[in-house]
Amino acid sequence: NLGIVYLFNTYLSGIIPLSIGNLTRLNKLIAHRCKLGGPIPASIGNITNLVYLDISNNFLNGSIPNEIVKLPSLSFLNLSYNSLSGHLPSEIGSLGNLGVLVLSRNQLSGEIPGSIGGCTVLLYLGLDDNSFDGSIPQTLSNLKGLTALNLSMNKLSGAIPSNIGTIRDLEVLCLAHNNLSGPIPPLLQNLTALSELDLSFNNLQGKVPKAGIFR
Repeated sequence: NLGIVYLFNTYLSGIIPLSIGNLTRLNKLIAHRCKLGGPIPASIGNITNLVYLDISNNFLNGSIPNEIVKLPSLSFLNLSYNSLSGHLPSEIGSLGNLGVLVLSRNQLSGEIPGSIGGCTVLLYLGLDDNSFDGSIPQTLSNLKGLTALNLSMNKLSGAIPSNIGTIRDLEVLCLAHNNLSGPIPPLLQNLTALSELDLSFNNLQGKVPKAGIFR
């Protein structure tokens, strides 16, 4: 009957047991800042009531199991500060209730799936300090309520999508330390809620826009 499990800031070690999938009524699991290692078990996908999952700041490795992105109620997912590798599951966009996604400081690679635009209630997206490559998905403009986007310290290339400038609630935009090229899109000048903009350490060219937030 367990509904909530708090294990954070402990010295618990070892792997997350496969039997965690038997906790089918669990809706919150917080086990950050422990010493957990090994892969995230696919059986976690059996916890269909899970709303909040934070297993950041551990020693977890392997890939993110596809089963996680099939959890229908998940609204908060933090797997940051681990040693996870492989690609972000292509079905990430099926998490239609996800408000916070933090995968910072892992070893994730490959392209950011365009399906991420399906996470339409996302407020915070942190994919920084990984090895994501390819272009920034145009579909990010579907995330109309997004307030923070951090894609810094990856291997992203190509132009900054101009339609990011349509995400009117954006307060933080960090794209630093990538291989982005081309100009700063003039549409970014419309981000009137923006309080932090970091485009440093890229290959951007051209002139800085002169209107809107750049005045």
